[in-house]
Amino acid sequence: MEDRIDQVCGLTVAMILVEQTRSFRSRTFRFKQAVKKFDKFSLETEGGSLYKGEIIGVLGPNATGKSTFIKLLTGMEKPDEGKKLEDLRLSYKPQRIEVDETGKNETVRDYLNKEMKNSASKSAKRILHVLELERLMEKRMGSLSGGELQSVMIAAALGKDSDIILLDEP
Repeated sequence: MEDRIDQVCGLTVAMILVEQTRSFRSRTFRFKQAVKKFDKFSLETEGGSLYKGEIIGVLGPNATGKSTFIKLLTGMEKPDEGKKLEDLRLSYKPQRIEVDETGKNETVRDYLNKEMKNSASKSAKRILHVLELERLMEKRMGSLSGGELQSVMIAAALGKDSDIILLDEP
């Protein structure tokens, strides 16, 4: 987790980070070709492989399917053809973030304690420091600016126990 923050800060693309620290049956995650059709848009992806320790940026102009591709990988969007990544623990930060009514009164500290695997660990503290979140810990989630909320959600995604981290517009 410690190296994740150095690898992510400053990027504004959809990203896929494949965790290095967990033991897997194989060093490779394969995904199949997928097709998703909407009324005015369709996305066809080729199959591929993700390798342990790899960071992939999904680049492209607006409205070309980057978010849809990530949602297909997570299973949040069901493909018309193909499958989601299975048997993997995924951590996902969506492009658009909304805090529900119950979460608006929760402090950043309480939220991160709930979302991160060990919010008191050295690596979690490093994430909070690099993202400059220490000053926000007692603020209510509902009072954060859009950029502050994005930073909190990135910290939560990086701090979860996962095999693959998917960050949509970090």
